[in-house]
Amino acid sequence: QIDFNGKYEFSNSVDVNITAPRTFLLGQNYPNPFNPQTRINYQIPDISAGRIKVQITVYNLLGMKIKTLVSESKTSGYYFVYWDGKDDAGNLVPTGTYIYRLEANNYISTKRMVLIK
Repeated sequence: QIDFNGKYEFSNSVDVNITAPRTFLLGQNYPNPFNPQTRINYQIPDISAGRIKVQITVYNLLGMKIKTLVSESKTSGYYFVYWDGKDDAGNLVPTGTYIYRLEANNYISTKRMVLIK
């Protein structure tokens, strides 16, 4: 910390232990509703397979695929991805409610989000 008069002081160090997640989890996007972008948190547990194929996809309410946000193998950990309201072709999608879905191993979870323009 540096004060306005130029004096400084070091704080005590703090040890932090971060353990691997124990379960799959798809978090609620934030902010919701959103404009122009939103953040989606998810976690992948530590399993014996090592890497897990993870896919997060956005759909409209008719079930049509709008955007693939994640499609790759991941190790255990805490992750996030942003969606900017664009489809796979780069076009802005209209205001409305969208569904996002996490698929990893045998785990599937879906949540709703609202885009407001």
